[in-house]
Amino acid sequence: MEVIVEKELLHYELLHVLDHGGWLDGLIFQGGTALRLCYGASRLSEDLDFSGGPGFSTNSMGGLA
Repeated sequence: MEVIVEKELLHYELLHVLDHGGWLDGLIFQGGTALRLCYGASRLSEDLDFSGGPGFSTNSMGGLA
């Protein structure tokens, strides 16, 4: 259980850093983790899934892509 809690905290930290860095502006957060964090789904997922939104360019990621 401790490992799951640590992964969840890491998800929150990564999303916080991405949001405050402006990295999420052109991305769509999707997948199991998005369903769990945003809508309370019981599905457990270990990754963060993103898709490029309208007008998204990898150039806007400034070296992260």
